[in-house]
Amino acid sequence: MIQRVQTLFLLAIIGLSAILFFMPFQILKDGVNTYLITLPRGFLNDIMKPTIFGPTAVNVIIMILSFYTVLQFKRRSKQIKYTQIILVLSVALIANLYILHFTKIESPDLVIHYTKYSYIPVINIVFAFLARYFIKKDDKLVRSADRIR
Repeated sequence: MIQRVQTLFLLAIIGLSAILFFMPFQILKDGVNTYLITLPRGFLNDIMKPTIFGPTAVNVIIMILSFYTVLQFKRRSKQIKYTQIILVLSVALIANLYILHFTKIESPDLVIHYTKYSYIPVINIVFAFLARYFIKKDDKLVRSADRIR
């Protein structure tokens, strides 16, 4: 299970998603105050419209699905499907983190700064793509060995 390269990529996705939970991915600055935005705390009600917790939910689903994909090591075709779902969810997480904040901010003098942790979903996409590549490679190897018998 751990000896496969794709397992390491999936575990890296879990770890990076856990980091995204606790580290601020945005810094909002107005003239006086600075707000650090993290996923579990949600978003600030005083400067934004009613809050949405879509990014938190999507991040949790990515973590759970990555862990479940690691456990499905005997079913490579399901692993390929799950990594494709992880890819789509990571794109949805990027959309939630970046695009929705531009439409939710009410204060015109508020400036958004993205931290280095805001790039974690992009890294997750790369790792999910690599995991899918190596799962397909293993599947092709097993299928070619079955043909020889």
